[in-house]
Amino acid sequence: MRQLRLNLSLSVTSLLLLILAGPVLADPLVAGGNHSHEIHTAHDHTDEILPGINLSDANLQASIFRRADLSNANLERAILRNAIFDFANLSGANLNDITANAGRFRNVDFSGGATFIGAEMNVANFTKSNLVGADLRGIAADGIAFTQADLTNATTAGSNLTGGLFVSANLTGADMRSNFNRANFRKVVAHSANFRNANIERVILKDGDFTNANFAGARFTDGTDFTGANFESVIFSHAYFIGSMNFNLSIGHNDTARYNAATDFGETDFDPI
Repeated sequence: MRQLRLNLSLSVTSLLLLILAGPVLADPLVAGGNHSHEIHTAHDHTDEILPGINLSDANLQASIFRRADLSNANLERAILRNAIFDFANLSGANLNDITANAGRFRNVDFSGGATFIGAEMNVANFTKSNLVGADLRGIAADGIAFTQADLTNATTAGSNLTGGLFVSANLTGADMRSNFNRANFRKVVAHSANFRNANIERVILKDGDFTNANFAGARFTDGTDFTGANFESVIFSHAYFIGSMNFNLSIGHNDTARYNAATDFGETDFDPI
């Protein structure tokens, strides 16, 4: 009887220790496997081949997926704070509602319709990444970096991109109807991009090429830098310019903004304050 009580006591103690230890980790990750809700924090998955994996609601904080193949992966609602995905393949991946503050996604392939709808990605780094056709609607991303990234035909509609870095990015055909307070668009290529009703406060547009872009209804405030930008054939109808700016109203001025006779200023409001 004493032995039975002893065994029972050990079993209860073991159970309590398991409960206190938290969820059991399920390494290794498996291509196409279901790892939803699992915890894989600070793990190194460099060069792993994991196409089609389900990591929805998983905690991957501070983990490393450098050069990993996560094509068509499901990372919806995953926690990716401080995680590293440099040079990874995330083509076609579902990253909707992720939390990826300070995440590193440099030189990543997000082609094939990757989605980030509703994601929180403050100060995340997407330098030189391929985001062609990506869906970034409604993201919260203060200080996000898209330096030299390709966002051709991507959409950021309804997003907060305060302080975002778009230096030398390709925004051709992109839907950029967002909040860009203090963002930097220096030397971007944004042919036919859609900035309708965008909030462009104290933004750097210096030397950017916005040929055929649409800024109808956009709001520009004092401190916006238009130096050397190309606005040929751009639509500014119903745009609102508040305060003094280096936006010369004579056609062909290369020292400030440059535009041509096809630039549309219909019903534009210039308020010098």
